[in-house]
Amino acid sequence: MVTGAGKMGAATNAPVMGAFSLHMNVKRMLSLQGYKVKISGPLNLWTLGPLGRYNAAMPVEAYIFINVRAGWARKVIRDMSEMAEVKVAHACWGRPDIIAQVEVADQAQLRDLVLGRIHNLEGVADTDTHIAVPL
Repeated sequence: MVTGAGKMGAATNAPVMGAFSLHMNVKRMLSLQGYKVKISGPLNLWTLGPLGRYNAAMPVEAYIFINVRAGWARKVIRDMSEMAEVKVAHACWGRPDIIAQVEVADQAQLRDLVLGRIHNLEGVADTDTHIAVPL
């Protein structure tokens, strides 16, 4: 969120619609004499999207395709079911062995979930993560 305070001290809060909009709004605010610009909160331009369709505060939904070593699918699904971010996990015939649907607050939490927790589960061979894109 970009917050600005003018000469009169009035604050405005406007949701950021995209990287280009952010750039233009900041440029316009800086051109006004006596205007202070404060960018608050984590601002990740990647989550804003190239067309401005995404909101930085939107949760990230992803599908993780998980391949496991022979005989480990049941234990990996059991371990994943204890993770609050995992909405559902299904064993599948063929590859991948497991498909899991997850929801996290942002891409940093997705990274931590996949690389820090799922990859460390005993029996996990590899993963392939697909982030869902709202259209």
